[in-house]
Amino acid sequence: DALAELQRLLATTRLLTLTGVGGTGKTRLALELAGQVLDDYPDGVWLVELAPLTDSAQVAQIALTSIGILDTAGMTPTAALIDVLRNKRCLLILDNCEHVLDACAKLVDTVLHGCQNITFLTTSREVMGIAGEQGWRVPSLSNPQTDRNQTTDELLRFEAIQLFVQRARHVASTFALTQDNCAAVQKICQRLDGIPLAIELAAARVKAMTPGEIEQHLSHRFRLLTGGSRTALPRQQTLQALIDWSYRLLTESEQRLFCRLSVFSGGWSVTAAEGICSGDGVETVDILSLMLRLVDKSLVLIDDSGARTRYRFLETVRQFAEERLSDSGNSSQLRDRHASYFVAYGRQFSTEIVDPAQDSIAILTMAAPELNNVRRALDWSTENVQCDRVCDLIEHFAFLFVARSVREEPQPWAEAMLKQPEDRVNTHQRVRLIQLLQPMYHHTDQMEKIAWAHETLSIIGQTLNDPALILGFEAGNIRDAIVRKDKAAALRHYAKWCTVASTDASIGDRERTIMEHSVRGDIALLDRDFNAFRREAQWLYQDFHVRLGKMQTSAMARQFGYALIWNGELEAARAKLRESLVDNYALGDKHAVAACLNAFGALANAQHDPIRCATLLGASEAIVEAMHTRLMRWDRDYIASTLIELRSRLTAEALHAAWSAGRAMTLEKAVAYALERPGGGTRA
Repeated sequence: DALAELQRLLATTRLLTLTGVGGTGKTRLALELAGQVLDDYPDGVWLVELAPLTDSAQVAQIALTSIGILDTAGMTPTAALIDVLRNKRCLLILDNCEHVLDACAKLVDTVLHGCQNITFLTTSREVMGIAGEQGWRVPSLSNPQTDRNQTTDELLRFEAIQLFVQRARHVASTFALTQDNCAAVQKICQRLDGIPLAIELAAARVKAMTPGEIEQHLSHRFRLLTGGSRTALPRQQTLQALIDWSYRLLTESEQRLFCRLSVFSGGWSVTAAEGICSGDGVETVDILSLMLRLVDKSLVLIDDSGARTRYRFLETVRQFAEERLSDSGNSSQLRDRHASYFVAYGRQFSTEIVDPAQDSIAILTMAAPELNNVRRALDWSTENVQCDRVCDLIEHFAFLFVARSVREEPQPWAEAMLKQPEDRVNTHQRVRLIQLLQPMYHHTDQMEKIAWAHETLSIIGQTLNDPALILGFEAGNIRDAIVRKDKAAALRHYAKWCTVASTDASIGDRERTIMEHSVRGDIALLDRDFNAFRREAQWLYQDFHVRLGKMQTSAMARQFGYALIWNGELEAARAKLRESLVDNYALGDKHAVAACLNAFGALANAQHDPIRCATLLGASEAIVEAMHTRLMRWDRDYIASTLIELRSRLTAEALHAAWSAGRAMTLEKAVAYALERPGGGTRA
């Protein structure tokens, strides 16, 4: 595909420049292209290899020598080159121009003006910037996604996998891609960003290591990936030398910013780069122009596919830059600034996401790409026992973790803080950590940890005589009693909650009212008083709709939808479930989408359509399994009871077929199926 596209471009321009990070195969591609177009140039295709050149003044002379001209008859090399080429139709390939770019640009521009039938094909880390130049970035090899299980035959359709297997067989003739090693090979190619040279160097290690061992050692890739072909240029024999070649061509300011940008994980915005990387020789106003120069030199990539333009490194380049930053002694300072920046960003995010006047979907879409940076900030803050910062990051980005269906992911960071001694993490910080952990424990049914958290908070609350802690403890007890369907215990703990709340000035009337309606609704559900449950669900939905953003409102819309189903108001229920599903799908919360599919299954069941119900439940199950998580206990209890009913209404074969059909649906197809009206296909 690349050759076909380049052949078309070469026919429309006189200067085609192939750019890309080192090791992507620019030279190889240029030579393959030259072979394709050889017949189009009756006076030949000539290769001018510039990599060994150390003096830019010799560019024209090297070009002359490459085409076989040794005697310039007293003319300057440039004049002699024009004299030789003036009446010829040929293609000159200038390979590896980046270190003599200005000299190459001057020579090419002069020759193009003096020779009407000459075409240049050049390879470089950046374009020359000449009028009429056509730039083409050489992409990395195609890679499979690591979050999908694929067969070996499916994996071998990807270029990166093909190259690894081919090069591995050069050093171990019996090597084959198998079910045992394919996952490791897939991760190797992914972590090496599909860069051909890096993959070749990794594959060469197969003679001494298994793919799994190679993948484990990639954290030290610059020591691992050495020993390329002896006939290759020295900088192409090790991965580190290859990137170092580009790094040494940067100006001092470019080098400083290049290293500092390694503090990011998964990319960054201009605003973030300005907030973290400026100072000490890099002015804020210069950040954007410096970054664009790094883009021009193929060291930084632009990603404009999202809500705003972002920038990123290939991971191999990022690791090189990180090592240079560490060598400079500024790594700790930059990591600290990075963490502080994202605490401030999170504070703004957590405020805006619950504001009904804000566009929750736009806010979440903007924040979603920063999840890897949040993780990196948590790593650093935990490593340095900065407990308040860890708590701030978990609390402020809670909705982001929920929306990306990884709500329990912060658990290890919080628990690592709890293991610290008292002189490093005090009692109030421990309380905050436990309160952050409680919803994660409930989500994953970690019963022993739930009991431990309640007991610990109770002891601390009584010891400190802290009403807020006691209220939190009693609220947790109410939730636990409802899960256990223990009405008496729920009412007893609610009474205690009310007593403490009446003496705590920090608890306002609205909080007391919300708790009252929530408990009433839960009790009504335990009593199967669906009219009362509908009344409380409606009040909560309307209150949330006025005061909070879509993430909170969508959950209440789903709950209200269930209440309407159980009261026979099926059209009204469809509208509320549609609202919840559409919002959660737009927010990207796959976990909530799966829960909404269950709710639509309940609607189908109420409409006496067991096939549709089973299909929706199957689709929900597949989504949850793909995320390696599970639904909340309430949803799981509903599915279990519904399955009993479905088995009484369908044959085993019919139930299995419908369930399997749902499981086979993509997320998009499952959502569309849920939103269709049964039979007519009209959207709900």
